[in-house]
Amino acid sequence: MNAPSFISLTEDQFDEQFGHIPNEAGSFFHDLDWTPEIETALHERRLWTAVDGDMGETVLLSGAHYVNRFAYVIAERPHDTTTNYEVILDA
Repeated sequence: MNAPSFISLTEDQFDEQFGHIPNEAGSFFHDLDWTPEIETALHERRLWTAVDGDMGETVLLSGAHYVNRFAYVIAERPHDTTTNYEVILDA
């Protein structure tokens, strides 16, 4: 079995390839509450986790993660299961 590939994207590349669905208040980030919407996004491979990076930057990681997380992002389109993605967000 092959190990998943790893791709680093810019914020613009993320927007072009996956898009995002804002929360009810129109924000990019969704709370960490585990809602049916978050559960569905996870199963449809549209869930991304916002984490604090090692250098103080904000990083999006495809899928559900728990270390250093502070919010979720729900994408419009799914990521594939053979790739791990990261997006370093512009400051």
